[in-house]
Amino acid sequence: MRIPRLAVGTVQHQARCEPLFWALLTSLSQSGMAVQTFGSRASYASHDASRVLTGRPRRYLDSWMMDDDQSLAIFEKGMVDCHLGLLEGSFSPASNSTNVGGSLDESCDRLNCPRIAAIDLSLMDGCRIPARPEHLDGILLSRAKSDEHALKCQATLESLWGVPVLGWLPDSEPIDALLDYLPASQAPARSVCLSLA
Repeated sequence: MRIPRLAVGTVQHQARCEPLFWALLTSLSQSGMAVQTFGSRASYASHDASRVLTGRPRRYLDSWMMDDDQSLAIFEKGMVDCHLGLLEGSFSPASNSTNVGGSLDESCDRLNCPRIAAIDLSLMDGCRIPARPEHLDGILLSRAKSDEHALKCQATLESLWGVPVLGWLPDSEPIDALLDYLPASQAPARSVCLSLA
């Protein structure tokens, strides 16, 4: 399969990485790419900005509900007029093989998809480093207190995990407040996503 694709997933249970996903999706769309988003589970995605930013609804590749052939057929159908498929979800640590519902890891295996971990730095310190997913190609950091904080975490994660940090998004009180008060069914305003990108 020669269709460009990329998976971005959280590795922490309580991560708040929605703004990171919004920023990435906005940046990709602004570069002129037609992006189709895919969720790893057939469940409601709160604060989904897919339609607002790409003009396309989010599709699903739920490995629990679909076999390999069905997943590939849905992916190929969704990518007919697109440049990049962006899979979103949560990665499981290598030690955790039990997964209820669709698995981002399994969808990545089926599609031979590069994997980028999204890490919420507010949930990490020297003693609380998340478990590394088994397969990983890069890292994006969210909620960095400062550039110095991001660089310190970059040095730690790159040395322990053996993959590069590709970038980070600074922490923002207005964005945190937006996440606290924005109804789950509502997408963020396009202007918010543009400012993040």
